[in-house]
Amino acid sequence: MMRQQKTTPLKLREIVLSEIERALEAVSVVEHTDLNSIMCSSLRYRSPWMMLWGHEVCMGKVTVTGDAMQPMTPDIGQGGCCALENAVVLVRCLGEAS
Repeated sequence: MMRQQKTTPLKLREIVLSEIERALEAVSVVEHTDLNSIMCSSLRYRSPWMMLWGHEVCMGKVTVTGDAMQPMTPDIGQGGCCALENAVVLVRCLGEAS
């Protein structure tokens, strides 16, 4: 697994290019991307049962929600929709609690 601290943007570009060499359009995009725009972010898998049981999600009166809970990669276009869904569920829960 790559370590973000030791992986340079140039190395990241080389890794991506080696993985997508058959997708010509993608290769062109990666080759022409400014190195200052290339970064690596760690993602963490949270199993559904861990969320249901509250492990790593809440402690005392604090609950993790939104992007901190469900990080999205920018290529899938789901961040705004997920934020609206989270807001609806949060408002319903708060309404039931009062």
